[in-house]
Amino acid sequence: NFDLSELHTLVSDKAIQIYQTVLTRMRELLAPLAVSAILENEAVMGISPPRSSPFMDILLQLLTTFNRTLNVHGVDPHLVGQLFMQLFYYLCANALNSLMDRRDCCHWSKGIKILCNLSYLEDWAR
Repeated sequence: NFDLSELHTLVSDKAIQIYQTVLTRMRELLAPLAVSAILENEAVMGISPPRSSPFMDILLQLLTTFNRTLNVHGVDPHLVGQLFMQLFYYLCANALNSLMDRRDCCHWSKGIKILCNLSYLEDWAR
């Protein structure tokens, strides 16, 4: 019998490193779009078309590309779900941090637009 516990530890550490690298790279690609897509997109569901700003479309295309790439490479669906949970957490945290710095976003009407933009992301995730 061979003792594979050391090999198990090495493989586990490498898997964690790969996961963190992929997540970091995804965040780097999403960062420039997060605020523009969530806070500055002017589309309101049912009133104006969702094509008023390209940022939301680009963000959704990027998320779709991430999802397809992960699925093509056979990544476990639970791991894909965890990656996207962390990405959405990052997007919301990034948008909230930016929102706290901007006085022009502290209005009820802007809150409705932000809510609609987040609804687009939720619809995509379903």
